[in-house]
Amino acid sequence: LPIYITKRKTLMTELKMASKTAEDASNLKSRILANMSHEIRTPLNGILGFAELLKEELEGHKSKDMASIIYSSGSRLLETLNGIIDLSFAESKVEGTSIVKIDLRKVIRESVNLFEANARKKGLSISTIDYQDPQFAFANEELISKILNNLINNAIKFTSNGKVTVSVSVAHIAGQNMHLKCAIRDTGIGVEAEAH
Repeated sequence: LPIYITKRKTLMTELKMASKTAEDASNLKSRILANMSHEIRTPLNGILGFAELLKEELEGHKSKDMASIIYSSGSRLLETLNGIIDLSFAESKVEGTSIVKIDLRKVIRESVNLFEANARKKGLSISTIDYQDPQFAFANEELISKILNNLINNAIKFTSNGKVTVSVSVAHIAGQNMHLKCAIRDTGIGVEAEAH
C-alpha cells in the first residue's frame, strides 16, 4: 500500500507539472501570436492607406484596377489578422498579463494611425489631442491597444460625418501618482442615456 500511494503522488505531481507546462506554452503562443499580428498590422495599414490614395489619384483604368486589387486584398488580410488577434486574446488569461511602464501617447498615436485610412474613406477626420507632459502609465500595452482599437473602430463605424478625436488628459493627481484619462469622442449618433 505505501508503494501504491507513493506512485500515485508521483503521478499526480507529474500530471500537475505537465498541465502547467501546457498552460504556459498556450499562453506564450497566444502572446507571440498577438505580438506578430500587431507588428504585421501596423505596416499593413500604411499599405492600405497608400493603396487608397493611389485609387483616387491614378489615371487610367488599368492602374486604378491594380490599386483596387491591392486595397481589397490588404483589407481581407487585415480582417484575418484582426480575427487572429481576437482569438489570441480570448485564449490568453488577462490575469497573466504583464504590467509595465508604457508610453501612452505612443500607443494612442499608433492606434489612431491604424484607422486613418478607414476614417478618410468615410470622409471623417481623426486626430489626437494631448498635453505635453510625459504620458507614461503602468499597464499592459497589448490590452490598452486592443481597447483603443475597438473604441476607435466603433467611433468610425457609427459616425457618418464630422470627426473622431482621441484625447489624453490628467484625471487625478494623488501625491506623486498621476491618473490619466483617455477619451474617444465622435460626432456620431451617440448612445441613448438609458443605455449608458
